[in-house]
Amino acid sequence: MKQSHIAHSKRSRRKSMKAKIIAGAAVLVAGMLVTGLGYLIFYANVLGVKTLVVEGERLADPDMTRKAVEAEIAEASGFARMLGSDRILFWTLNSGSFSLPLVPVVEEADVEAKFFSRSVYIKIRERVPVGVLCATEGKCYAMDEKGVPFWEAPETSGGLVTKIWDGGSRGVSLGNPFFDHTDQIENLWETLEYIKSQGFIPREIRVLDRQSKEWEAVMPSGLTFLFSFEFVPEDLSDVLYELKEDVRMDSLDQFDFRVRNRVFYR
Repeated sequence: MKQSHIAHSKRSRRKSMKAKIIAGAAVLVAGMLVTGLGYLIFYANVLGVKTLVVEGERLADPDMTRKAVEAEIAEASGFARMLGSDRILFWTLNSGSFSLPLVPVVEEADVEAKFFSRSVYIKIRERVPVGVLCATEGKCYAMDEKGVPFWEAPETSGGLVTKIWDGGSRGVSLGNPFFDHTDQIENLWETLEYIKSQGFIPREIRVLDRQSKEWEAVMPSGLTFLFSFEFVPEDLSDVLYELKEDVRMDSLDQFDFRVRNRVFYR
């Protein structure tokens, strides 16, 4: 009976030792796999970026654009920061569209990454200048249709380029909308289209008062048209046509459209 108990005890110890060896081996293998996978992801050349191309740039610096996209991705993803931008997973896990505050001239950057070829394509769309914004500090900036100043520009003259003078003390922040609301700049562009259609080509636009939201279009002759940012005058093109027919324009200094459905002139 005693010998049987001893034999059983030895078998139990052998089974326990075997289980420990198997468990240890499993942990070792798992550790090796994790280490190998970590090396593959973070260091191995096979998962490094092979090609990175920035497309569509004219004014934007390609290297600055790439760094700006990397910064946006790293800020949004802690794992991406750990990976680093030289790893293809950094890009494949974060493909999509990005705005780039660090590069004001770029309206949007689209990132496309191809895992197996280890290729990254950053396709940028730059802002298109439709006017020049001149601020109180004396500097002028190219501005897109959304009212976003994005590039320092020389002061212009004539009616080919819409020049907007800011009469207030508000500073200009490149890459950020100058106007408080999108409908303000939309109303301005639409109003300009109507007055230009009747042959009135402004020499410049002046933002008179940001609080009362008023602006004026100044003609080369000195004749001015006053408007509100809040609305586009109803039937403006027809009204201007009738005024040209009924009123001597060279005898007037100003047309005031700041009140809805009313026009005053002197």
